[in-house]
Amino acid sequence: MNRNDKRGMCKRGVVGMAMMGACVAVPAAASTPVVSATPVLDLRLRYEEVQQDSASRDATALTLRTRLGYASASWNGLSAFADFEHIADWVDDYAPERAGYPVVADPAGSELNQAALRYAGVPGVTATVGRSRLVLDNARWVGNVGWRQNEQTFDGVFLDLTSIKNLRAQLAWITRVNTIVGTNQELDAPLLNLAWSPSTALCASAYAYLLDYDDAATPDLDTHGLRLSGKLPVHARVSLRYAAEYAQQQAETTAADFDTDYALAELGAVFGAFAVTLAHERLGSDDGAFALQTPLGTRHAFQGWADVFLQTPATGVRDTWLGVDGSLRQFKLSLRYHELLADQGGADYGNEIDLSATLPLYAGPYGGLSATAKFARYSADDFGADTDKLWLQLDYRL
Repeated sequence: MNRNDKRGMCKRGVVGMAMMGACVAVPAAASTPVVSATPVLDLRLRYEEVQQDSASRDATALTLRTRLGYASASWNGLSAFADFEHIADWVDDYAPERAGYPVVADPAGSELNQAALRYAGVPGVTATVGRSRLVLDNARWVGNVGWRQNEQTFDGVFLDLTSIKNLRAQLAWITRVNTIVGTNQELDAPLLNLAWSPSTALCASAYAYLLDYDDAATPDLDTHGLRLSGKLPVHARVSLRYAAEYAQQQAETTAADFDTDYALAELGAVFGAFAVTLAHERLGSDDGAFALQTPLGTRHAFQGWADVFLQTPATGVRDTWLGVDGSLRQFKLSLRYHELLADQGGADYGNEIDLSATLPLYAGPYGGLSATAKFARYSADDFGADTDKLWLQLDYRL
């Protein structure tokens, strides 16, 4: 049996499991209440500065993201939603807008961000067809990259089943990825995520993400994994939280096929308004020739906010990081420190420190306004170049 036959069997298996889950979960149809129509207005003004040792000039970007949309009222469980994004670059001293500058991944442009029909007329079943955002688990494998001005969305069919107590099944069949830089990637990708949550102490999710790209130059990726997470109370104001995950990935390229794996171990403690987390994440390498990739994930949230490792190096990545998150008065604060090594060969890539602070300025009947300051410093050793990034941002949402 050749590899294409195996991929086809695996895809049919994923779809078959999802159809079985749908048959079990769907009860008799019932009338649903009418949900009011909702307008969408989301404005984000951002200043970003990038200093990179490998570039002769610093990048400076001042952009405004305007998102306008509308979600219709529900009629017999059927509704529609759509939103439109426009990114204006008031200061554009950055790539890809100008050559010779470091990259700021917020190019100017306009696009239809979401546009879909949704049916929720059967309790515990939600079906969506069209263009939509999709976030699975912690967004490591599938996410909307919400930090960037132009978020990532997907074209396809989406099914969300919650009829069985403590069990959630999410199936999507993706045909296009609308990326953060305004480009489109055509593919054939069934995604399946099954999550069982009997209590706050345990959430177990199993997943299969099978990405078959139309562009032959883009590796096809089959990823299967299991994730465990939970929160355990210790005292009235103290609790422990954990996450453990393992996945295997098979990659098919024009040159050869590769097998890699992924592992995560994370332990945290919550003390009142503050939480401390220690974690180790490994994106494995196949003998230094190819490393595990997460092309549909929210990669900015992992391995440092400087975005040095958006594309996993062929020798893989081992990331040991310490995080502190919490609230001080009205400020929401976050601190991260990363030590980054190669999975294959033991090279010391470098380290990174990340800081952020968010302050709510207004919350009321006319929406919410907040301000954010964020900083990332990557200190290179055996990979990349020293990179500093600064963001100053205002967010308004109706």
